[in-house]
Amino acid sequence: MNFFQEVAAAIQRRQTAVRDTYGRPVHQAINCGTVSVLALEQNPQRANALFVNDSGSTIYLSLGYPAVLNTGIRVSSNGGFFEINALNMWRGQVYAITSIASQLLLVTEMT
Repeated sequence: MNFFQEVAAAIQRRQTAVRDTYGRPVHQAINCGTVSVLALEQNPQRANALFVNDSGSTIYLSLGYPAVLNTGIRVSSNGGFFEINALNMWRGQVYAITSIASQLLLVTEMT
């Protein structure tokens, strides 16, 4: 194997290692309403999570405690999102609430 083949093989091994760092994503559709609901369970293995508001009403998230309207993390309607990642890691429970019944919050978690 020449130098360039060795470099290409090392790059391939590194890309595979990075790709295998995260597990399979878990997707959920959470039905939110006027009472706080658990949107994401506590997970000590969480690498990241994405919350996308797929409804016409603002959704509020709360970390660790039941959500309350107009407080916490605001996720705007029609595609607003919030991401948990290495810069703001939270591995506890996440709750959601909105002012209108039957609003959809899409949740994807990677471990």
